[in-house]
Amino acid sequence: MSPIIFAFILSILVMLDIPHTLFGWYEEYLTMVWKTMEPLDYRINEINGSSVNNELYHDIGWWNRNGWAKGLHIINDVRVEYYGREIEKSHRRFEHISGTPIGMDDSTYHQFVVADIGCGGGILMEGLQNHSYVKHIKRKIKFVGVDISRHSIKEAVIHANEHHHYHIDYKVASAYSLPFRNESIDVIMLSDILDHLDDLPRAMNEVSRVLKDHGKIVFGTITRRVWSYLNICNLAEWFGLIPLGTHDYRLFITPDEMSTLFNAIQFKPNEFIPMDVSWKFDWNGMVAFRNMIRFNKATLKKASCPVKGLYLGYAHKK
Repeated sequence: MSPIIFAFILSILVMLDIPHTLFGWYEEYLTMVWKTMEPLDYRINEINGSSVNNELYHDIGWWNRNGWAKGLHIINDVRVEYYGREIEKSHRRFEHISGTPIGMDDSTYHQFVVADIGCGGGILMEGLQNHSYVKHIKRKIKFVGVDISRHSIKEAVIHANEHHHYHIDYKVASAYSLPFRNESIDVIMLSDILDHLDDLPRAMNEVSRVLKDHGKIVFGTITRRVWSYLNICNLAEWFGLIPLGTHDYRLFITPDEMSTLFNAIQFKPNEFIPMDVSWKFDWNGMVAFRNMIRFNKATLKKASCPVKGLYLGYAHKK
């Protein structure tokens, strides 16, 4: 049996939630071999020549729940709950320090700023407007979405206006050159962008520049393991769950590398929470073989669980 066929069969078994203990030895062995091919600081340096096709976001149709962004919509509820919780904690701390009562008039000028870097079409940003805490104080928070894709920002603005989210400001800019003053942002969200950046240290230094003292980064990314390579870079793209060229395995980031990056810019990493995305067979899609697999739902696991694919976390500026 060829290695490719064996890897394909293994991926199907993992995807179907076959107990990890049965096949874990194979993944751990390959991961160990893979690590011997990479220096320990693999992802904390610039990577040249990545194969990520970032131009696909120019015409992705962010708000088509059955289109290329369907995976993001499925995991969005989990992301909104987690990001909203961290925004709530930071905002309550802000109001405690500033002495501003939570019930103050909504017309009061925003001082608390939340920025979503790599916001795409605004899926996460708009989802947060319905979070149990955020929806009651959103007029006291300034929301800013930033993305390098002018087409994505245009789609985000149109959709926000159609749904009366006029208080969200969107800007076209690069993560390497953010359009903010020094120490002007309270919370920065980095969701599904870190694993698309060739030069992480440069981006993280720019984030540190604009974040206030004791500010917070909330992020979501993908770890670099054999499981994520087989299932995210291969099967997910092959079955049409995400566009071809969405990811480059070399740009995935392990939790250890995230900790190293945070420590380098004087941040304290607080937690890494695995996200589990279950898949299911669509028997109606058997006619077109590539349509037979569908995303089902996303859930957060306990922090003690191993990170095999997607994970969320946050860090404070010291």
